[in-house]
Amino acid sequence: MARKFNRSCAKGGTCLVDVIISEYAIANCNFTRKDVLRDLPSLKLTPRQASYRLAYMVKNGILIKEGQGNGATYNISHRPDGMYFYMNLNPAPFEAIKSGKKTVEMRLNDNKRRALRAGDFIVFTNTETKEEMIVEILDKIVYTDFHELYKHHNKISIGYSENETADPDDMLEYYDKKRIKKYGALAIVIRLSKKQSLLNR
Repeated sequence: MARKFNRSCAKGGTCLVDVIISEYAIANCNFTRKDVLRDLPSLKLTPRQASYRLAYMVKNGILIKEGQGNGATYNISHRPDGMYFYMNLNPAPFEAIKSGKKTVEMRLNDNKRRALRAGDFIVFTNTETKEEMIVEILDKIVYTDFHELYKHHNKISIGYSENETADPDDMLEYYDKKRIKKYGALAIVIRLSKKQSLLNR
């Protein structure tokens, strides 16, 4: 989704760079300017631009800066409400969510997903058609693994059809056992948002 923010960070507008850096800060504590440049190449920021935006966000109380020079680290000072997160989704689950049948998205409870909370939004992109849709997060529930998750959710709600057998080992197609053990499983309870008009059609 081409977010309707001002990439140039002109005065008076909401800057796309600030939004993405805020998202990054929530998921990555004690980050540096170098981390931003390395991990967010899609921003196409120059070192000077990155320094300027980080300084602006510190000045406005969005970030807290600790230390000076190249060793300075940044942390989020407060978490904004209703944040947007961006995830890819295969065609079948995409359509199941779009139709209202699938109401739980399953993911690893990794650093990015830990930043999610009720009231936030996810923009899902169909991996084949590139179609996008916005869903609202109603709740998130952490489980030890997908076996535990499957015990607590109806198979239709997690994306299976009536004639399919719900097998938690199906998730091994996406995540290996080592990563599941490290992070655990996450059930993201969602509903289709009324904000679809924000998408570029």
